[in-house]
Amino acid sequence: MHLLLGQYFNMALVTTETIIFATPERVWKIFKDLIRRGNGHQSWLQVETNKAPGQHIQVAVKRSKNRVHTFSPMLLIDEEDKEFRWVGKLGCLLVVGEHYFQLEPCLGGRATRFVNEEEFYGILVPLFKHKFHKSRHCFMEFNLKLKEMCEHPGETIPSLPSPITAGPVAQACLF
Repeated sequence: MHLLLGQYFNMALVTTETIIFATPERVWKIFKDLIRRGNGHQSWLQVETNKAPGQHIQVAVKRSKNRVHTFSPMLLIDEEDKEFRWVGKLGCLLVVGEHYFQLEPCLGGRATRFVNEEEFYGILVPLFKHKFHKSRHCFMEFNLKLKEMCEHPGETIPSLPSPITAGPVAQACLF
């Protein structure tokens, strides 16, 4: 559907990829734990991971030091060791964001190509295009934290209060 919409509406794409020297199985396990629990002091993302595709999940994104936005996109794909994908909307087709994480084996399965990407499309995308591209830094920060944790097994994730379940947070339906 997004390719069809992209022909009629403006699109913005934020994409990053990182090679992680660990198997896709290991990367997946650490990735799912990392998004469920958050990323420590650099937490830009926390995701409810106990839902099935077709259900809405809670996602918390840290936009600045004191601002956390939560939204409820629909989980599209949760395929073990391969892909985690959701889509969220602002209005009907004002802005639609489809975020996905893909894991692809490389180097004979001894390493993983980790792709962290989001496509935005809709009527209002031209107004926000510059903001979407600022997300690339956060995506890379997340990728590098995941890489560090996968390649250095002694690393643990610090326990944090969940922005999804603990206390009031700034509510915003972004994408």
